[in-house]
Amino acid sequence: MWAFLQISRTKSKRKFVLRWNNLTSSQSQIGLYGYGLYAYDTVWLLARALDAFFDQGGNISFSNDSRVTQLGSGKLNQSLSIFDRGNVLLSNVFRVNMTGITGPIKYNPDRDLINPAFEILNVIGTGIRKIGYWSNYFGLSVKQSHQIGLVQAKS
Repeated sequence: MWAFLQISRTKSKRKFVLRWNNLTSSQSQIGLYGYGLYAYDTVWLLARALDAFFDQGGNISFSNDSRVTQLGSGKLNQSLSIFDRGNVLLSNVFRVNMTGITGPIKYNPDRDLINPAFEILNVIGTGIRKIGYWSNYFGLSVKQSHQIGLVQAKS
């Protein structure tokens, strides 16, 4: 069994995939998979966190790390440095609340995604069979968590 983060079937995802396919139609080897969608959302998440970082008066600067310089004087050790206000940027990352093409992105105080959902697959030999979906909120289901939420909202 395998569990993959679930990507909701949304209008924004369909539009993005259509735009992607139009851009890459002559380059058929470039596919779009779940990790590519998460990478796209990650870039936007970082852009929002950086925007907040600069709004807070942050600037990009690096310093030498004494822990690295103690390791020796090799070229690699001399080129490694630390982002001075990385903790502020990281804090901004975990405060981002957005809806990406993969679905909602928001973190709880423990820095875990709020209500992550997973697609459960049974991999047998070279075949894959979808078992269902898992979310902390709804548990195991044969319907995607956003579909369950729609059904409950209509009830």
